[in-house]
Amino acid sequence: MNVWIYLLLVIIQLAVTYPTFSATCSTANGIGGVVYLFHHFLDVYVFWAFLFLTTRREHLVHLLVIVMVAIHWLTNNYECIATTYMNHLCGYPRDTWLDSIVNRIRPFYYTHIVWLVALVGYDAWFYVHRF
Repeated sequence: MNVWIYLLLVIIQLAVTYPTFSATCSTANGIGGVVYLFHHFLDVYVFWAFLFLTTRREHLVHLLVIVMVAIHWLTNNYECIATTYMNHLCGYPRDTWLDSIVNRIRPFYYTHIVWLVALVGYDAWFYVHRF
């Protein structure tokens, strides 16, 4: 995995979304900021890692992380625990989504789910056929 590309994508996503977060969250400089940062690191890995994964093992790990995230969503009423906690810390409405690039460009409500299904297929194909 190219860590520099990953960190660059995290920085880009934070640069795009942090101004809104810091202006609207009263705990942005405390625990809310830590949860926000963790959430963005996970979000970038889940949705964008396919751009910089190079080995069969990396694709398998990515596939397993996506499956774990999907199971978490399915067993938690389609809500991410990090989003729920961040919304609680910041005083946001419970149904507020993480402000991320994926959520900003989604053309329809379930774009992130379709994207995850496509990533599962891609990682599985790569794992089986690439090497």
